[in-house]
Amino acid sequence: AAAAAAVVSEAKVEAKKKEEPAASPSKRKRGGEKAEEKADEKAEGKAKAKAKGKSKAKGNAQPEAKSAANAELVEFFWELASFEFQQKKTFHGVAYRKVAHQLASLEEKVESSEEAGKLPGVGKASTKKVKEYLETGKIERLEKYRAGDFGGED
Repeated sequence: AAAAAAVVSEAKVEAKKKEEPAASPSKRKRGGEKAEEKADEKAEGKAKAKAKGKSKAKGNAQPEAKSAANAELVEFFWELASFEFQQKKTFHGVAYRKVAHQLASLEEKVESSEEAGKLPGVGKASTKKVKEYLETGKIERLEKYRAGDFGGED
């Protein structure tokens, strides 16, 4: 009896398949075209946003320093972050972007590395780089990156 029920059930499934015509190649193609159109629209929207200088992703636009005296330091940390991202050192890249944002938010010139080190998200390595910048006007790691030296650590 159970075997007979299974056979009847299979027969019903087969009958349903015959009743519902499969999607024609043209319908399948149109479905694919719709997906392509959506992807094109999405890419076009991203291109427009990029052209306008806007991005949906947070933190992708270099912050503008409130104090012109900190602008170069902010720019250096932003550039350093970009190099770190290129090297797939995401943690460092994110950290340097945070530092750039913190420095950009200051209304007064950064006078000491200790002052910068007290800002949220500014760690020891970044504090050392701020000190180096204040003393020399450069950040050695950034200079190495600019020269094409991507080996080694800080």
